[in-house]
Amino acid sequence: MAPEITITFDNDSRDFVLNSIGITKNKRSLIDIDKPIVSLVDNKAIKEKEFGGVLKGSKVFIRKDTSELVQFFLRTLDK
Repeated sequence: MAPEITITFDNDSRDFVLNSIGITKNKRSLIDIDKPIVSLVDNKAIKEKEFGGVLKGSKVFIRKDTSELVQFFLRTLDK
């Protein structure tokens, strides 16, 4: 099994990370193509200051709130 790679970044690096995955922003939320990026946990738009990353191999965006990541995985296990 391949080792997991974890990438973390600070607020100063956020713009670089977002630009590298093709994400833009407006005053209310982050934008992927023409649509706001929403959390799969609560289906609400993710603001720039809330951006926590993208899960591996997907475009599943998460907030930097740890409870959101836990909720996502709990919902996944329930399916």
